[in-house]
Amino acid sequence: MIQKAAKFAVVGGINTVLDFLLFNLFAHVFKTSAFGLQTIITAQILSASIVVLVSYILNRCFTFSSNKSHKETFWCYILISFFNAWILQTAVIALVVHTSNALGLLAQNKILLDNIAKCLGIALGMISNFFFYHRIFEHKNSKVQ
Repeated sequence: MIQKAAKFAVVGGINTVLDFLLFNLFAHVFKTSAFGLQTIITAQILSASIVVLVSYILNRCFTFSSNKSHKETFWCYILISFFNAWILQTAVIALVVHTSNALGLLAQNKILLDNIAKCLGIALGMISNFFFYHRIFEHKNSKVQ
């Protein structure tokens, strides 16, 4: 389990760097906004969507050994990942940013605030993801081992 956690951490590190890069490009360089959503929320959804797909490939090939087909694992992985990325992380980011703005904290440094919020969202998402991914890829016949 420790070796698996270490591999998961390496994959997570790669995904985190990619996620922060894309998040900052969408939020602060391109200032992407869609469907009336705030720029930071749009950036979160776009960056997380790309990273979820990269994460599936890396975790499937490198972290977890699985006898299950891609068809068996992909949709569960995507549902869990998108829940964590779109709902859990986005809620954390929105909560941190709005609370900070309401209290007047870091108002002068939006980029720093956005990245602190993103970091907290990613940390919570990584913990949740590890346990769910382990279950998807490694438990056979839906039985807990």
